[in-house]
Amino acid sequence: MSRLNLHMRPYELFDVTNARHRKLFAEFQRTQSWRHAPIRFTIESDGEMIPTIQRELLAYYQEQEFAA
Repeated sequence: MSRLNLHMRPYELFDVTNARHRKLFAEFQRTQSWRHAPIRFTIESDGEMIPTIQRELLAYYQEQEFAA
């Protein structure tokens, strides 16, 4: 194993219900950088990560706001 692999941030599947994940993504949106994130996100689909997370967040907050 290379030394670089020892210092890589671990991967986590983005979970829109996880407040920590939402906070880390909000920080990314504000700074346009992942430098502050202690983890790296993955997504279930084969699409682009940022637009996929944005769509998940939109759906999550719409459900929170307009739940019947």
